[in-house]
Amino acid sequence: MGPKPANKPKRTPIDNPFLGKIDSPYIPPPVDNPPVVPKYGLCKKPANPSKTPNDGAQMMIRSNYVKVRKVPENLHVYSLTFFRTNREGVRMEYNKRREIRDAFQAMVKADALQLEADGVERVTDFKTLWTTKPIHGRDKKDYTFLSQSFAYTQQNGKAITNMQAEVCYVGHLSDIENALRTNHLASLPEYIRALNANVAQCIENRQATTEKKVSRVGANKFYVSNGYKEMRGLLAGRGYFTSIRPGADTTLLNINPVTSAFLPPVTVSEFIKKIGTDEHARAYASQLLHGATVKIRYQRSNYVGSDVDYNSDAARLKIFTQIGPYYAHQQKFYELADKVEDEPRKTKPTDRGTTVLKYFTDRKFTSH
Repeated sequence: MGPKPANKPKRTPIDNPFLGKIDSPYIPPPVDNPPVVPKYGLCKKPANPSKTPNDGAQMMIRSNYVKVRKVPENLHVYSLTFFRTNREGVRMEYNKRREIRDAFQAMVKADALQLEADGVERVTDFKTLWTTKPIHGRDKKDYTFLSQSFAYTQQNGKAITNMQAEVCYVGHLSDIENALRTNHLASLPEYIRALNANVAQCIENRQATTEKKVSRVGANKFYVSNGYKEMRGLLAGRGYFTSIRPGADTTLLNINPVTSAFLPPVTVSEFIKKIGTDEHARAYASQLLHGATVKIRYQRSNYVGSDVDYNSDAARLKIFTQIGPYYAHQQKFYELADKVEDEPRKTKPTDRGTTVLKYFTDRKFTSH
């Protein structure tokens, strides 16, 4: 039998005057007035046709295809793989969309590829990077190089400093406009994917400089932040789906309206109240919330010597699983006794437990 393992030392919380404080409540944007669509979707004859050209006889046809006036002449294509090396020297790759999105943004902020320093214009879907010129002149097929190390906060709130991107040159898209006009559609998926990424980036850039805020869902689907209608506990959101379409004479951008149901940006308790508090309503609310992302709003304790920030944006976001069978005044926390070798962990005999309700009401955020 080996030596008895030492008990794990208790963590020392860092003093925080805002411990237990709730972030300011989220205020949803006002609902905008949706575009007025004529009955049956047809344009009506002007009330005073004598003031229109050709006495109102001219007909205008509107389509959900618009002409793309300019496309990039050339694009260089790189694949991106984000990873870090742990203490044992094992490479740990990141593949989830939220992980690689946050990693790419951290990389750009640190300019770990020196794209800003070298004036390299780029767009990305976080797995592929398209640039208007080679990065550091590296444009040989399958050539791979690494970015500089940069800081990144994982989804559990742990800060790491040795995140890197492995960049591999995939190929070169040349004479794009002519290729879209002359090549067969079967040979154009990479061109179309690159241009769709350009369109999505333009929408992102525009919403950052205007009050027309949108939420991006997927590669090229966007929902207007204040374009929604309230339903029973949900929001029916108005959005648009964009897609590049090669044409015989010119490149076209197809824009289609889309509608989807979203959870409202409220607390879980407020959401349950709207749905109802009886047993069947709570089961329905649990079903609606399953798989949704929820945010912990109150300030939590951080600990001396720990590299985890529990109050970081990454650590605050959690995936909702289900509403438990017990209420807050029925569920209890218990303090554990010191571990004894070869015996199951037990609670302290003197600890009668603290209910979840009392835990949050008294704001006693200690470690149990």
